[in-house]
Amino acid sequence: MREKLDADMASHRPSENGKTDAGYLKQFGGLNAGYVAELIERYESDPASVPMEDQAILAHGIGQLLRSSSTGSSIPAFSPASHSAGIRDLRGLQAYIYAIRNFGYRAANLDPLGMRSTYDPLLDPATHGVTDAALSAPASEVIDLLGEQNPLGLGATAGDLISKLRGVYCGTAGYEFAHVRGVEERTWLQQAVETGLHRSFITDQQKRNLLELLTRTEAFEQFLHRTFPGQRWYSLEGSDAFILLLDQIVLQSAYTSLKNIVVGMAHRGRLNVLAHIFGKPYGTILSEFSEGHFEQLAAIDSSALMTDVKYHMGARINRDVNGDGAADIALVLLPNPSHLELVNPVVVGAVRALQDRAANGDRESEAMGVIVHGDAAFAGQGIVAETLNLAGLPGYSTGGTIHVIVNNQLGFTTEPEEGYSTEHASDLARGFDVPIVHVNGDDVEACVAAAKLAVAYRQRFHKDFLIDLVGYRRFGHNENDEPSFTQPLMYNRIAEHPTVRSIWASTLAAEEVVSSDDADRMVADSFDLLQREADSALGDDKEIVQPTVDAGNGNGNGGPDYGDIQTSVPSEDLRRLNELLATPPEGFGIHPRVARVIQRRREALDDGGRFDWAHAESLAFGAILSDGRAVRLTGQDTQRGTFSQRHAVLHDYKTGDRWVPLKDFGGEAFSVYNSPLSEIGAMGFEHGYSVTAQEALVLWEAQFGDFVNNAQGIVDELVVSARAKWDQRSGLVLLLPHGYEGQGPNHSHAHLERFLALAARGNIRVSYPTTAAQYFHLLRRQAASLSHDPRPLIVMTAKSLLRHPLAAAQVDDLTDGKFEPLIRYEKPNTRPSSVRRLVLCTGKVFVDVVTSDAFEQAKGVSILRFEDLYPFPKERLAEEVARLTKLEEVVWLQEEPRNRGAWAFVDPLLREVLGPDRPIRYIGRQATPSPAEGAQWLHKNQQNRLVEKALGSE
Repeated sequence: MREKLDADMASHRPSENGKTDAGYLKQFGGLNAGYVAELIERYESDPASVPMEDQAILAHGIGQLLRSSSTGSSIPAFSPASHSAGIRDLRGLQAYIYAIRNFGYRAANLDPLGMRSTYDPLLDPATHGVTDAALSAPASEVIDLLGEQNPLGLGATAGDLISKLRGVYCGTAGYEFAHVRGVEERTWLQQAVETGLHRSFITDQQKRNLLELLTRTEAFEQFLHRTFPGQRWYSLEGSDAFILLLDQIVLQSAYTSLKNIVVGMAHRGRLNVLAHIFGKPYGTILSEFSEGHFEQLAAIDSSALMTDVKYHMGARINRDVNGDGAADIALVLLPNPSHLELVNPVVVGAVRALQDRAANGDRESEAMGVIVHGDAAFAGQGIVAETLNLAGLPGYSTGGTIHVIVNNQLGFTTEPEEGYSTEHASDLARGFDVPIVHVNGDDVEACVAAAKLAVAYRQRFHKDFLIDLVGYRRFGHNENDEPSFTQPLMYNRIAEHPTVRSIWASTLAAEEVVSSDDADRMVADSFDLLQREADSALGDDKEIVQPTVDAGNGNGNGGPDYGDIQTSVPSEDLRRLNELLATPPEGFGIHPRVARVIQRRREALDDGGRFDWAHAESLAFGAILSDGRAVRLTGQDTQRGTFSQRHAVLHDYKTGDRWVPLKDFGGEAFSVYNSPLSEIGAMGFEHGYSVTAQEALVLWEAQFGDFVNNAQGIVDELVVSARAKWDQRSGLVLLLPHGYEGQGPNHSHAHLERFLALAARGNIRVSYPTTAAQYFHLLRRQAASLSHDPRPLIVMTAKSLLRHPLAAAQVDDLTDGKFEPLIRYEKPNTRPSSVRRLVLCTGKVFVDVVTSDAFEQAKGVSILRFEDLYPFPKERLAEEVARLTKLEEVVWLQEEPRNRGAWAFVDPLLREVLGPDRPIRYIGRQATPSPAEGAQWLHKNQQNRLVEKALGSE
């Protein structure tokens, strides 16, 4: 810092004739004034200790220089000898102001219960040597020293200015934005906070409106307590102001160009949000509490559907903010499981999907996300950091999300010092350059102001913003919990503490805005309305709504019916597409090794040409784009491909320029992005995207299939069950590299058995294609099914088969073929009556069998490989078995251990087809807690032994 200041000052020295350059004088404003004061002190004690050029400046007279500076200041002239003490006082004031602005939140009144407070010695004027004399100095001197306009209205003294600053930064709101890297952002935030722009005047009618909303919020919770004792809904009481804050975010957003808001939150307060933000009728909510509605439950049960608890459900509404009968902004509340922060990446994925579909290109105005967090969960769950990390990445950014922590100051029973190592639950956001406002939940106006500031910042800078709403939890974690067992002092304080509504009502009564009688009448009216709704909803004359049956299309196990989906591509279209994908821009320098790959792809349509896995994939994507459907592919190192196979993005090896062949063809309809090294956040994002943009083919690829482990929560709670619970339709494709090559437990196994165990009622599709042509048609089939029957597709994708000759496709495979769920493989001229042994398998192990020496010697063997595992092709299997009239033995072969892979899933299904009199023999690795061995020799030895046993040669 000192060297920089010296360099800056040296470039703005006075000229030889004694005239002073105005640029040099600017160095005396702001933080550099402290350096000037230091120079003065050193000059007074020993002029020779100051650099020669600075001696000339000091001898000329600091007062004269300041008076003539470009800031237009009018500090009285003084000489160093007679006024250095004054400069020191002003320097202390400057440091004190800096501390208030940057650390004032540590002395702010944030806890409504008054139980938690922090202190920073930098907020003590004595720390900076600020004396009464300094506080009596004219405020103008301090403002000029800071080198800025006075944002608070010029008081008479420095003490007045300090008092106003402390009122702003140490009141019922605390501001953290010193960590924000952008100078423009920090300046804007400081000016907005200190001028009170976000605390703009609230009319009396607006204050009454706030009281009415607060009254309905409180009455709703209290009515539920009275009407449904013993039931749970995770009350919002203690943080009631959250409803005002969220409502204000909606109102302020509607006054901008925003069209959509997507909200995600956990269960606490959700019913109140549904009622008072999303307009869900009281009667509907109340009816969901009544377990006496057996007819409704029976209707759901008979339809083979599922449902979810009331405080997980979502909603959507078009809000008329201006009261003119027209929708001003569309709101969506995403359904969310109990796992507290799982919805976070889903929200931003849904927002990104809406933005990518924006017709006018104004992405940030198309949609915005609002994510509501719990304090313990925000600090404790890693998915929060993963979601925050997505905000600035090219394939994931949404132009800013507003985050709100509903801070109960308590987890289930866990206090902050047991739940997070940081001072505030919100501290994680500091590392992601997110401004933070802490606000006392008892101060209604401060909460409204925080919402206004958040929306204004997001709209101006298109970045994330965080509000930490500090309240409390009037009841336990749920309505049946007794919190005083573990927090007796806190709950003694809560029992004596007035509600937010009563505090606000008293404030308005004191201001003569609303009388006490009016406030009481609002309460009575709210309860009367709730009672009428309850009488109607819980009566015996309610209408029973019959759910729509959606349990698949009757293929025997609830799977989809693909009908006559056409997936082949005419040869002329394939040739045109291939030529385009293999023709780089003029002058583009492809890496020589990659250039050979591109050249092979160009020649693949010639006689005898073959298509490897990645080539078939790019042609499938191109054909899908030709059909008018968007394609989004993301994952870990997906652009190049983990195995250097894809090359969807090529780099000029001399200039670094990029070329995306499919984007040349499909334009913005095609996108491919490398994801962060994340699974749960990245997959959650793509789920949210696919649910919102159901017309797009959305694919997420793991670097290795094993890594899906880290996203198991997303798989269980969303991918496989969102349709059954919430009727969310998704066609998300998970590409999970799978196959045993001796690479070890974390690079072999995509946990096929888990997906098969989760497959039910046609919820997903699970496939394990073994050829490039099969993969081509599988992608085309999935894209075509999005229009009428979108379901997630889980693909065990090949690793060693990516360039294997047996997996390569020929032209006819793509122009005339289709996806085959079950494929027979026999030696040429094998007659059905000669087959004695049937080997059933799936995936890469098939190639190990047919390329083995044992297969060359084997006789009377037929191999069936299952390319689709769910839905299971029972009818096709029955047809194949029926043709083998002399069949003696059936074996199931897999390379995975017995407790993994497909065996546990297929065993009962195979027995249904084969009947009780024909045994099925399992051949595979023994059950083991580890999915794979990690030694090449051991792997090859075991693999060879399995193949030989399957073929009967051992």
